[in-house]
Amino acid sequence: MLGNLAKTASIATAALAMVGGVMLATRAAAAADRRRRAAVAEEPRLCVVSGGSRGIGRAIAKGLVAFSPRWNVVVTASTAESAARAAEEIAAECDADGRVFGFACDVTDDTHVAALASFVADSFGRCDVLVNNAGVMTEILTDSVVDLDLDAVRRSIAVNTVGAMALTRQKAPISILGYRVSKAALNRFTTGLARELTNLAPGGDVVANAVCPGFINTDMTACFADIGRVSSKTPAVGAITPLYLATLPSSPDIPNGKFFAELEEIPW
Repeated sequence: MLGNLAKTASIATAALAMVGGVMLATRAAAAADRRRRAAVAEEPRLCVVSGGSRGIGRAIAKGLVAFSPRWNVVVTASTAESAARAAEEIAAECDADGRVFGFACDVTDDTHVAALASFVADSFGRCDVLVNNAGVMTEILTDSVVDLDLDAVRRSIAVNTVGAMALTRQKAPISILGYRVSKAALNRFTTGLARELTNLAPGGDVVANAVCPGFINTDMTACFADIGRVSSKTPAVGAITPLYLATLPSSPDIPNGKFFAELEEIPW
C-alpha cells in the first residue's frame, strides 16, 4: 500500500512538473507574441491614396501622416505637378518631411497603374492600405436619366469603377468581379430610371424593373463546366420572369423600380 502511495505521489509530482512546464511554455509563447506584435506595430506603414491631391483624398492623406510618424503616404493625381505640389504641401502642413510622396497616375491608363505599382514595390516593398478615392462627376446632376450624355457616363465609370478595380488588382486577385460590378451598376441604373419614368409617364404606362434569372445553362456560362459547375436550367427557365413582367398590363399598381427572381420580388 505504501508502495502504491509512493507511486501515486511520484506520478502526481511528474504531472505537476509537466503542467508547470506547459504553463511556462505558454507564458513564453505569449510573451514572444507580444514582442512580435509590438515590433510589427512600430514598423513603417504605407498607404496609397488615389486622387489624393485634393478633397477627401487629401484629407485622408493628411490624417494618416498626422496620426503617427510611422505612416508614409503616396498621393496620386492626374498630373505630376498636382501630385508633387500636394505631397509637398501635406508634408509641410503635418511636419512630415520625407513621408509624403506624389505620383502621377491616371487610373484609366494601365501603363500609369503599372508604373505606380512598380514605384511602390521598388521604393517601399509593401502597401498596407489602398484608398480608391479617385473619382469624377462628369454629368450634371439635374440631367434626365433618359437624356444622359453617354460619353460622360463612360468617363465616370472608367474612373470611378474600372479605375478602382485596376488599382486593386495590383494587390488582390479579381475573378469575375467585373461582371458583378457591371450588373450592380445596371441595378442602380434601373432604380434611377424608374424614378425618372414615374415623372415622365405617371400611371404606370412606362416602367423599369430588373430581373435576376439565376445560373442558367447558356453559351456564356459554359466556361464554368471546367470547374464542375453546370446548371440544369435552360434559357427558357431564365426567360419566365422577364416574360411575366413584359406582359403585365399598365396600371398604377404595376411594379416599378423593383428586383425580381422566379416571379417574386426580392430585396435589392
